[in-house]
Amino acid sequence: MQGKAREQWMQLCEQAAVEQDAEKLLALVKEINRMLEEKDRRLQLAEATRRSKSAFLFQFGYFVAEDSSLVNDVEVTGTD
Repeated sequence: MQGKAREQWMQLCEQAAVEQDAEKLLALVKEINRMLEEKDRRLQLAEATRRSKSAFLFQFGYFVAEDSSLVNDVEVTGTD
């Protein structure tokens, strides 16, 4: 969590630690849980995106290595 969401999460934990009313405590715990599940979804999406990009780069690199004509046909300019 970043910024404001992290501050809110910490405040909710502080409140839950001292809350005496069972209903209020349950509401705090549910909100903390919701925020943690949201964070987990964001992390899973970021990881899936990272893996997808890595797989694409690996496949592209393999394709270029297999087809040497792609590399041989490149004209290098501006090497003075």
